[in-house]
Amino acid sequence: MKLFHPEKFLILVVDDIHQNLLIIGNMLEQAGYETTFATNGEQALDRVASAKPDLVLLDFMMPDMNGIEVCQKLKANPEYREIPVIFLTASNEQEDLVEAFESGAADYICKPFRSAEVLVRIKNHLNNRNLQKVLERQKNELEKQIEERLAVEARLRILERAIAASSNGIFVTDAQASEHPIVYVNSGFERMTGYTEAEIIGQNLRFLQTFETQKLAQLEQAMEAGKDYDLELQFFHKDGTLFWSELTVSPVYDDRGNLTNFIGVQVDITERKFAELELQQAKEAAEAANRAKSAFLANMSHELRTPLNAIIGFSQLLGRDRGLNSQHQENLRTIATSGEHLLNLINDILDLSKIEAGRININTTNFNLLQMLEELQEMFQFRARQKGLQLKFNLASNLPLGIESDRVKLRQVLINLLGNAVKFTTVGEVSLTVECFPAKLLEQYRQAKNDVAIVFTVRDTGVGITPDELDNLFNPFVQTKSGVNTGEGTGLGLAISQKYVQLLGGDIEVISEPTKGSTFMFQVIVTPVETDNFESQISPQKVLTLAPNQAQIKILVVDDKATNRQLLVQLLSQVGFQIQEAINGKEAIYCWQKYQPQLIFMDMRMPIMDGYEATRKIKQQNHSSVKIIALTASAFEEEKSSILAAGCDDIVYKPFQEAIIFEKIAKHLEVSYIYEDNSETQAVASEFTKIDFSALQALPEAWLAEIEQAAIALDEPKLINAVGKIQPQNPSLALALQTYINNFEYHKILEAITTTKSAVVSAALKSPNHELIAAIKAAITRADFEAIENLIAKIKNENVTLAERLEVYLDNFEYEKILMAISE
Repeated sequence: MKLFHPEKFLILVVDDIHQNLLIIGNMLEQAGYETTFATNGEQALDRVASAKPDLVLLDFMMPDMNGIEVCQKLKANPEYREIPVIFLTASNEQEDLVEAFESGAADYICKPFRSAEVLVRIKNHLNNRNLQKVLERQKNELEKQIEERLAVEARLRILERAIAASSNGIFVTDAQASEHPIVYVNSGFERMTGYTEAEIIGQNLRFLQTFETQKLAQLEQAMEAGKDYDLELQFFHKDGTLFWSELTVSPVYDDRGNLTNFIGVQVDITERKFAELELQQAKEAAEAANRAKSAFLANMSHELRTPLNAIIGFSQLLGRDRGLNSQHQENLRTIATSGEHLLNLINDILDLSKIEAGRININTTNFNLLQMLEELQEMFQFRARQKGLQLKFNLASNLPLGIESDRVKLRQVLINLLGNAVKFTTVGEVSLTVECFPAKLLEQYRQAKNDVAIVFTVRDTGVGITPDELDNLFNPFVQTKSGVNTGEGTGLGLAISQKYVQLLGGDIEVISEPTKGSTFMFQVIVTPVETDNFESQISPQKVLTLAPNQAQIKILVVDDKATNRQLLVQLLSQVGFQIQEAINGKEAIYCWQKYQPQLIFMDMRMPIMDGYEATRKIKQQNHSSVKIIALTASAFEEEKSSILAAGCDDIVYKPFQEAIIFEKIAKHLEVSYIYEDNSETQAVASEFTKIDFSALQALPEAWLAEIEQAAIALDEPKLINAVGKIQPQNPSLALALQTYINNFEYHKILEAITTTKSAVVSAALKSPNHELIAAIKAAITRADFEAIENLIAKIKNENVTLAERLEVYLDNFEYEKILMAISE
């Protein structure tokens, strides 16, 4: 008999008399029971809910809620109704006894009670409760087993019917008998082979005739080894016809691991085999036709490109002739635009034909990914602003600076996707998000450990694409309804982009909803590379010096690192720029006020005052026209936005190439250089823009006045007509003037005319006195524009030509030229 363990049971004692609780509690604890107590009915119910006792000793008479009510509430709750309740009461009335049992009590003990009696009754009720639980558990398990067995039998009946009704042929062999005779076949096997069950049972599988005996031998070897085996082979039907069969044979083992049977499933794949053969023949024919088409398109594209190059090239040459009237110029622009459009179309067709013909290869190079993305942002920023759109580039912080991939193809894909996004969006924004994660996380990719997957996502809030158009979106020459309505495009951009991405090892996915926008996403696997392995996209020509006949240019270099400053100071000083240095933003503001540089290279992270605050303070000044180029080691969207918002005009990313520095200076200050590789050419080019003052002096006064008036009025057609008169007499002078007109440098024309007039009459005119010269120099030192203007007005009384010349210099803030002129 099992031992009784009172310590495993918790008994709740409920009595409103504290002395009774102490007596009963001591009795139970001495017997080894765990106990808990309650002094009223409500407390008893709460204790049952929290402690979950195994038995309740309940006082019959209690204030507020008596024992009968407590017992009734417990028995009314399904969660607690099985807990035995024993009443303890001083009443020996028959009615109380009956009421207690009717409320659900398990027992009834009258006070005063004997401890032994109480303990025996408690033990009996707990044993009965345990036995009840065991019986209940066994009952539930038995019911579950019966239910499971019935379910298994039902499934077996269904399986038997399914096997019998299956159109596939199913057979079972005896693996323990020699030759593995067939012991069962379904009706599907009979129909497939043409033999009846009586003709098949007891036969070996070899009774089915086949000329593929080697395959059948391989199947028998697998069966001898007790292995699964799949194969396709041809069998002969009983009537002699041949059919294709896909046969799967699997071993069956008993509980002790003994091989007992083989189950075979045979599928008739004759129709599929014939369809595959027809498909293969159609595929070969289509590939041959496609290769012929691609060859034709490629040849035609090459034939068309030759005359198109001449059309476009000569139209551009004719466009340089400013003597053409506006109608002719407009016609030339139409020819050039149409030619470019046709050339782009031909290039797209050629690319597509090369892809389809398998003649497109991946040309991997090491390049600066962040620089390429910056170029794309600059390219599309203007288009987006024209349409009132926001263009956002969101770059992950872990993007590699340099990667090894096909830059040309990757860039073309992004141009196509961003171009479409801007074209089909009229309100809202276009964004490019670029993310990066290790390629080894991809299940299908197990190559170089350091390769990464870069995911590009282009989103827009444009017109969207309808579901029926998505299926054909990447087919060549197919356009969406929106694309057709714009009257632009050829339907080749997405087709080529998809092919390029596939060549790069990815695929383009698209999600779109009409009127809400589209999302295009693709990923490519790339190898990060060191920054010194970049293939430069900047011209390899080395800048030797500034081209002649340019004003002195002052540049301020601001960086808290001495090595960074010295790098720029030496680089720029050697070329001919005048350089000042500052080590923080506060010093930068002082140097800017004192030296008035035309351009500042500003590091953004510095002590005392950073580049952001310094830039804001400088740009807030009313007369500040200085260009500020930020120097930063970050290329992420958040910081770039902050830099531009602070007022910087451009950004250079560290580490930079010297060609980028010179390119940025030329972009913002319109300077010219002499290069190492073609310095002679550059020098000659600079001569074209030099005004020959003696030639200007030789011009008729009427012509000179006409040019001067047209330049002051910014009247380009009159200027072109006036220069046209000079062309036959002095082509080099006409070319120099025409170059200024093309670049809208009308002030340089006026400056040249003023200088010419001054040279003609300077001998007969009085020079300013020394006091006036000193006053002008002092005003220039203070950068006092109004004072300089008043002093020039005084010179006008004595020397009108010089005064007019100085006014031109003042209008362009060319203080050094003013100083040179008054000192002559």
